[in-house]
Amino acid sequence: MKIFNKLSKDLLLQEDTRNKKVQDDEIDYDDPGKWQNITDKLRVYLIENSPSKIINYNFPSNDEGRKFSITHYNRIMGNGEKVVRNWLLYSKSLNRVFCLYCRLFSSNSTSSLASEGFFNWKQISERLKEHELSISHNIAQEKWLQLRMRLNLHTTIDNDIQRNVNIEKERWRNILKRIIACIEFLAEHNDAFRGTSSKLYTVNNGKFLGLLQMIAKFDLIMADHLKRVYNNDIHDHYLGPRIQNELINIIATKIRDEIINRVRQSKYFTILLDGTPDKGHKEQLTFLLRVIEISKIFKYEINEYFICFIHTTSKTGLNLTEEIKAQLKLMNIDLNNCRGQSYDNGANMIGHHQGVQSKILSENSRAFFVPCTAHSLNLLLGDMASSVPAAMTFFGVIQRIYSIFAASTERWTILLKYVSDFTLKPMSDTRWESRVESVKPIRFQLCQVHDALIEISESTKDPKIKSESSSLANYEFCYDFILSVVIWYELLSAINKVSKSLQSKNMELSNAVQLLSGLKDFFYNFRNEGFESSKKIAQNLCEGLDIQAVFKQSRIKKKVRQFNYESKDARLNSAEQTFYDDYFLAVIDQAIVSINERFEQLSHHSEYFGFLYYIENLKTFDEETF
Repeated sequence: MKIFNKLSKDLLLQEDTRNKKVQDDEIDYDDPGKWQNITDKLRVYLIENSPSKIINYNFPSNDEGRKFSITHYNRIMGNGEKVVRNWLLYSKSLNRVFCLYCRLFSSNSTSSLASEGFFNWKQISERLKEHELSISHNIAQEKWLQLRMRLNLHTTIDNDIQRNVNIEKERWRNILKRIIACIEFLAEHNDAFRGTSSKLYTVNNGKFLGLLQMIAKFDLIMADHLKRVYNNDIHDHYLGPRIQNELINIIATKIRDEIINRVRQSKYFTILLDGTPDKGHKEQLTFLLRVIEISKIFKYEINEYFICFIHTTSKTGLNLTEEIKAQLKLMNIDLNNCRGQSYDNGANMIGHHQGVQSKILSENSRAFFVPCTAHSLNLLLGDMASSVPAAMTFFGVIQRIYSIFAASTERWTILLKYVSDFTLKPMSDTRWESRVESVKPIRFQLCQVHDALIEISESTKDPKIKSESSSLANYEFCYDFILSVVIWYELLSAINKVSKSLQSKNMELSNAVQLLSGLKDFFYNFRNEGFESSKKIAQNLCEGLDIQAVFKQSRIKKKVRQFNYESKDARLNSAEQTFYDDYFLAVIDQAIVSINERFEQLSHHSEYFGFLYYIENLKTFDEETF
């Protein structure tokens, strides 16, 4: 330690910028990096700052007018041979010379060259000769030669310390790699990290510690680390919940920065926004950006990136627009580079005056709005079901049938005894097109579901369940209900197929318009021919249930005459005609009206930009084609 203490002083004394003497407490010798720095300086001195490479310097003189000369670095022997004094050091700032060997290794030398330095230039030649022939100088020189050899072979104590430090660094790097890998795995699969216990090798200590314990069975590095933690040999182990959250935040920040860089490189982007309440009953907006990324080989790829969740208390178009602008400003992304918007079909989003899309269009006229096609189909089905009260009643019956079986394991066992292909499924409150999965089991297993309801009504001792199951089996399973099952299954199946296709990754704008046009044609054809074909299927199902294929006859309403010329016998149409006019046609006509309204804008975009999908073929077109 003393050797390096002296060495550091001598080397620092040679710096022109140093005008004061360095004290021992200015250097942290416990830091291995400082030790390595000192030895590096020593090697630099031996290689670059040897006396043979020192340029001629205008040395300052003392009071007697004499000064140090570069010739003092050479000793002239009796035979005329020159010997370079590698041990001689000159301090420019102090204007003194020192002996490197004696300052490092000689503790009993009385020469000023080994302590405060020599500056009497009149006697410099004699004093140098006297010093280099002294015994203490020769002993120090021998120690220096041994040290230089160890420095060249990298066998000094600082190298051993640095080697141990590097080994420790690598060990911690390997530990952190495994910890981060576990965090990435759990975050990617949206799994919980912690359990009821936060200690190793305890019950219910969570998936994070459980994964590390599993890795330790096959990995020596992690096994050694967990052993030290378990035995309380170390306290900084990076396994606690705080470091987990910190690492998650670091990873999330890194991913977010990478996404923002990609968006900036792509320059143009599309905004996607959707809102839904979370479990805490807070409105949560999902904010995404869609960009086109071009690789070095000129291949493009359309990617969507999740940016963040935005918690908001107001769902007005103005407030949502301000939230979008705030997020873009936070990411330093210019709104003027936005080329598209895609939201659901809520009034606060698509409103022509106060909607989000109109607010953004007022600031950037090139941010074209394209409504979500899958969501538009969902709203189309909502319009169809809400247009007729009987349609809403139909879906209520479907949900009642599911609920009576799902509320009891015993009743569910009875259901499974009759049905074999499809099980009953609950109604979805938001995804209307998925309701085909609820109608499908009843459509193809109508007789089996009916028989299961009959058995429940006969075997149960609960009056409420007996009444409910008997009502469903005897009164709800009528010709009107069976015909509704057939009609709605055909409609939901067609719409569900189109919805799945529209959500395909490779779906093009022109193909989407063609699919929607085909769905519109289906509605028109079903309006003309679907009622008769559905009647035939419903009649066959009624035969299997021994039910008469007769519509329910509603009570004839007596119309109050306001004037004498009104007919006394004003009656309603027949039950079938009433079902056809007020139910079937009302649902189909509402579907046709909704699909024209909700997808009109998509057709306009296809007319404007559809040619881009065939841009490679433009060179083959003639002038008449244009």
